[in-house]
Amino acid sequence: MKHEIGGYFGLMEFCGTEYHSGLIALNCARNALTFLLKARAYQKLYIPRFLCDSVREGAEKAGVEIVLYSVGEKFSPLLNYRTSDDEAVYIVNYYGQLSDECLEQYQRMFGNIIVDNVQSFFQRPLPQVDTIYSCRKYFGVADGAYLSANIFNELEEDRSADHMLPVLGRCDIDASSYYADYIVQEKRFSSLPVRAMSLLTHNLLRAIDYEMVAAQRSKNAGILHVFLGKRNALSLDNLHALYMYPFCVPGHGSRLRKYLHQYRIYVPCLWPEVLRCAEETSVEYLLARDIVPLPCDQRYDEDDMMYIVRRINEYMGDYHDTADSRNEIVPSSL
Repeated sequence: MKHEIGGYFGLMEFCGTEYHSGLIALNCARNALTFLLKARAYQKLYIPRFLCDSVREGAEKAGVEIVLYSVGEKFSPLLNYRTSDDEAVYIVNYYGQLSDECLEQYQRMFGNIIVDNVQSFFQRPLPQVDTIYSCRKYFGVADGAYLSANIFNELEEDRSADHMLPVLGRCDIDASSYYADYIVQEKRFSSLPVRAMSLLTHNLLRAIDYEMVAAQRSKNAGILHVFLGKRNALSLDNLHALYMYPFCVPGHGSRLRKYLHQYRIYVPCLWPEVLRCAEETSVEYLLARDIVPLPCDQRYDEDDMMYIVRRINEYMGDYHDTADSRNEIVPSSL
């Protein structure tokens, strides 16, 4: 059937190039994992305890057995195991702190690995290493993910138009007014079928100035690190195009998040399910509680970063001696 001619205008078709053009484009990261696990016929997947439930949901949808492992120095996997052909180790590139050399070392150590670059969109995939990316963690789109894998892809396209309200509403008003709609859209990913990326999401991703985005994220992360780095319990090796700046303040994480919210600085507690399930003395629990992921993305400039710094300095001055006395110490090796 010939395409429609005439009538009202829709969103124009953009002429740019997607950053990960050429990779397999799917509707969300957890479905990228499900698709990959089925295609590789894996039966067992080793995943870190310090992680959100969505990865586990993606693995369960594929019908694989899940084995949990802990993380240690610089988020490295505490795992001494070589996979068989039907197994893989899921490596999370937390805040983009794992270099290519580090990932190559893990591949040599473990055999089959799957790299989660959800928090490192601009890090190119390594050859022969299955790698997953998320679009909506970095850009204003309703969905979208990429998978780097030599797998034949023939999937039905998803549709995104009905799910764009939180993204579009924030343009007209603000995030608070559409937060309830955002939560509704977030929940739908649990039951979303595995499909190819929608035409709408493809189009929006072709409109992005990726060079500007990476540069602004890097600049903002650098500003935060200059003023907050000495107070950060994490040792950061990479500040390039960060997802968010991981500011770790042992014993203060929960209270600092609440303090920043008062000033309309919305900082998430990533993976709160870890706090419900992990032992309070475990590294995973302490990291989930005390890492405060500070916004440093392309929407903001130096003035915004300095506003965050001032609010944190005010907090640290007012509450320096009021840290939660339980489990205050994050291992120095991190």
